[in-house]
Amino acid sequence: MTYAPILVTAVLRNGFVTRAPLSPALDGILAYRHLYEKLGPEIFAENKAAGVATGADDLPVEIVRDGDHRWYSVSAPIFHAAGEQVTFYHRRFDDHIGQDRVVEKQKRVLTTGGPYKAARKMDRKKITNAISWHVIGDRPEIERLLSHITQVGSARGRGYGEVVEWRYGEGDEVSARLNRALPIDYARRHGLPGRTIEAALHPPAWLPESRTMCIVPDVQAVEQAA
Repeated sequence: MTYAPILVTAVLRNGFVTRAPLSPALDGILAYRHLYEKLGPEIFAENKAAGVATGADDLPVEIVRDGDHRWYSVSAPIFHAAGEQVTFYHRRFDDHIGQDRVVEKQKRVLTTGGPYKAARKMDRKKITNAISWHVIGDRPEIERLLSHITQVGSARGRGYGEVVEWRYGEGDEVSARLNRALPIDYARRHGLPGRTIEAALHPPAWLPESRTMCIVPDVQAVEQAA
């Protein structure tokens, strides 16, 4: 594989939904397809945390290691939002189908925890026609993996994040390596100030060992490092 800076752009039909500040993550999208091919489709029909309790360490993307941390050279998503739509909705269990879900010796369906837990959730829709990422990786393999991806972001089952076309161009290696969440110690050693957040350094993002306190460098700091 030959690694080079690439600008990857997803042209969208109707914007996308996100519940995280640095989502959708291109390394997460690539990891999904890579693990789908590696583990088979059946594993993704199970609970995600139990079914895919492994990190994707062999993507066709440059990986950076610093002490106990590792992450891919993929920038945060870059897009211009013409607007934002926030929707709140409730997830609840319908009583009229309860008899089909009650197991032996159980008198009622548990709605305070587990798969039928009632919840109030929020969708944050970004109204934009495209998302881009800078990445250092093998272009033919990245193009092959993304050719199978037709939606990005959350709420895909409701039609959000539909990808009309994937486009590729020349990327920027500094943006790929620095315009993203970085471990606090690493960012400080490289003189990169910014806001502090908890973030996943590498996919899958739901693994506890993937998450740590990070700094997202200011745009000016990244530009000065170029």
